[in-house]
Amino acid sequence: MKKLTIYFITILLISACASNPTPPRNKITFLDTNTFDEELSKSTFGGVEKITVSMLGPVSVNQLPKRLAKWLSIINERGGRVEVEPKAMTKGLAWVLGMLPLVYDLAKQEMSYGFAANYHAKIFYKPETGLVQKVVFVKK
Repeated sequence: MKKLTIYFITILLISACASNPTPPRNKITFLDTNTFDEELSKSTFGGVEKITVSMLGPVSVNQLPKRLAKWLSIINERGGRVEVEPKAMTKGLAWVLGMLPLVYDLAKQEMSYGFAANYHAKIFYKPETGLVQKVVFVKK
């Protein structure tokens, strides 16, 4: 019985050490994977004040990846602001904002986006190329 108890306690200690979750982050690199959703969800759930999402490759402001557009659509649909900097390209902004409700329909079943409603987002891009440099989520 004593060996069984020691064995059980050892297993519990090993499993507790193995499940050391990473804390919410304020800087995330966008990758079109579930890992990105998990990291951003963890950060929004954790109430991180400002989360900067940087782009690893070229992303056009007029063709945002669906995964990123889902997050922005949740923010827009739930009363947050989605802004584009610099504001010279109003056609691009209108297109992005017009797409947000459509993309939202794809995402409304996914619980991981829930805390995005507590944030505003700003998309920073290079006006000469239209490529997104980063997206900053700021807590309301």
